[in-house]
Amino acid sequence: MTRFNKKNVQTPLVIHISVYRGHVVKGFRENPPMASVVVERWYMAPGVKRIEVKERGITGTLFIPPGPGPFPGLLDIWGLVEKLVEYRASLLASHGFVTMALRYYSPIEIKPEDVDTAIEIIQEHPLVMEDRVGVIGISFGGSVAIRIASSAKGVNMGRIKCPLLYIIGEDDQLMPSAAIAEDIAKMMREAGNDHLLTSLSYPNAGHLIEPSYIPHTRESHFTFSNQPKMISVWGGHPKPHADAQEDSWEKILAFLKQHLYPSPHTVLQAKM
Repeated sequence: MTRFNKKNVQTPLVIHISVYRGHVVKGFRENPPMASVVVERWYMAPGVKRIEVKERGITGTLFIPPGPGPFPGLLDIWGLVEKLVEYRASLLASHGFVTMALRYYSPIEIKPEDVDTAIEIIQEHPLVMEDRVGVIGISFGGSVAIRIASSAKGVNMGRIKCPLLYIIGEDDQLMPSAAIAEDIAKMMREAGNDHLLTSLSYPNAGHLIEPSYIPHTRESHFTFSNQPKMISVWGGHPKPHADAQEDSWEKILAFLKQHLYPSPHTVLQAKM
């Protein structure tokens, strides 16, 4: 099985929905449907700009919200995916954040200085509030984001002295997400910073908790670098995983707006 991945975010995802009478049997499409509708899901709001980035050793895509700005900035880091994944970054830009989707080729090749450089590129953009830049990650990218929070100079965080949102799928079959969350909470509590940690935990949700309405895949083929194709078990069950994605996406947006925007009024201006 192959995981869904919207590659071209400049075109909508087109979904045809039809309702047929009776049970679904072979040849049912030969009969006229009782009702049909076509739904389009756009990943870039009107006016969002997409800019390819290839400078200072960094490869990525920068998405700029419409409007005069200035806007907060975000660095979007995915897991072990060699191809550039843009759909979350484009959605975040549609909500008022200048967002760079970062491409890297292996966990060995990604260096702290590369991440610092990517953050600096975001900060240097004339439409970005340079002192309001955050990081969002998923899977291995989440580990990189935590490393940035504890050490990178570009976000001025020290040893996790910034607000941190950690999302847990309790049926994660790839990583011990719940145990990692407990370790993070323990370390922050011992450092006196646990008030900065917000955790969201979702029963029967899997490893890859993505933006709302991204199709759930419990397991899929996975290839990386020159390694042979293998099966990755991500975990999760369709309904609770979908519920987790819908709930967490709204809370991610609220968290980012609360901590990166100076005031709610500026958020509304950025989305106009």
